[in-house]
Amino acid sequence: MYADDMATVYDLLYSGKDYAGESAAVTELIRERVPDAAALLDVACGSGGHLRYLSEPFAAEGLELSPQMAAIARGRGCAVTVGDMRGFDLGRRFDAVVCLFGAIGYAGGDAGLDAAVASMAAHLRPGGVVMVENFRAPGEFFDGYRVAGAWEEDGRVLTRLSVSRKRGSLGVVDMHMVYADDAGVRSFVDRHEMSLYSAADFERAFAAAGLSVTRVDDVLMGWGLYVGARR
Repeated sequence: MYADDMATVYDLLYSGKDYAGESAAVTELIRERVPDAAALLDVACGSGGHLRYLSEPFAAEGLELSPQMAAIARGRGCAVTVGDMRGFDLGRRFDAVVCLFGAIGYAGGDAGLDAAVASMAAHLRPGGVVMVENFRAPGEFFDGYRVAGAWEEDGRVLTRLSVSRKRGSLGVVDMHMVYADDAGVRSFVDRHEMSLYSAADFERAFAAAGLSVTRVDDVLMGWGLYVGARR
C-alpha cells in the first residue's frame, strides 16, 4: 500500500493527529461494551500511531499490509504481523478488533469490505466488539477538492498538495509530495484509491459476518464509527 517514500514521510505528514486522544476515546467505547476487555487487535495499524497508545490499556497487537509501515511500528515497540485485512488468520482471538483512520477504504469495493469484516469477526472472542472507522460515505467525498500543507520537524521538511477526484464508488487522492532532509530533496506522487462506503454497506457486511452494528458519531474524525458485536 505504501512505498518506501511514503512510509518515510507518513509520521511527519500526520504529526498533528491526536492519536493519544483518539485511542483514549476508543478505549472508553470498548470499556463501555466489554468492561473486562484485555486483548486487542488493530487492523491496518499503519506505523503504530494508535497501537502504541492502545498497548497501554490492552495487550494489543497490529496487522499491517505494508512491510515498511510495520517495521516503523515495531520500532515503537509494537507487535505487528504483516498481512491483508481481507483475509488473515492469526490463530487467536481478541476481546476487541479495531480498524481506524479510514483504513477500511483500502478494502476494495463491496467484496473487500465483506471479506475484511468477516476476517475481523472471525478473530473475535464471544462477547467481544469490532470497531471500524469509515473513510468517507459517497456523499461526503468532494470531486475536485484540493488542499496544500507543509510540515517541519528535526531538520525534515515536507510539503503536500492533494488533489481529490471521485471515480464511481472510489475516491482517488493524489498526494504530490516534496520532501527534504540531510540526504537532499526528492519528490513523488502517492495515489490512494479509496472505496466510499455507505451506512447500508456496513450494515450488510456486519450482518453477513454475524454481527449486530450501530453507528457512533462525533468521535475520532467524525466519518462514522461502526461498532459490531456477535449476534
